Amino acid sequence: MQIYKNICIETEIYQAVVDDLQRHMQRLRKKLLQGPREITGYDTAKIPGSSENKPADRLWEEYVDTDLKLKAAQNRLDELKRLKSEVDKKLEQLEGIDYEVVYLRDVENKRLVDIADNLGMSEIWIKKVSSRNPRIGGSNYEM
Repeated sequence: MQIYKNICIETEIYQAVVDDLQRHMQRLRKKLLQGPREITGYDTAKIPGSSENKPADRLWEEYVDTDLKLKAAQNRLDELKRLKSEVDKKLEQLEGIDYEVVYLRDVENKRLVDIADNLGMSEIWIKKVSSRNPRIGGSNYEM
């Protein structure tokens, strides 16, 4: 389980999606506010089906559809940020060996035997430390 890393990666992805959808909404809003323009000739650079060639009602449909996608992506992004904050707060509450074990186990996704080797401690002691600190973020995270 690489819950923390998955949250961080998915947060970056959703942030990029939200930013892209916001830019698209701005472009659509601008085209809707400009209103129809006179056709002065045929422009071969225009791609059929692009928003340049769409009538206002189709632009409005695309705007509404993009707005719904933006709201869904923003909700997911907010949830991911909340989960990351929750994990960070739980980590901040730990100190010493508890922090190191939980960080290496839950954030770095290391096995207890590897944590014991890295910290120069017995595997039995690391298992005891691990058992008194439940996994963070586990049941609340859904991909």
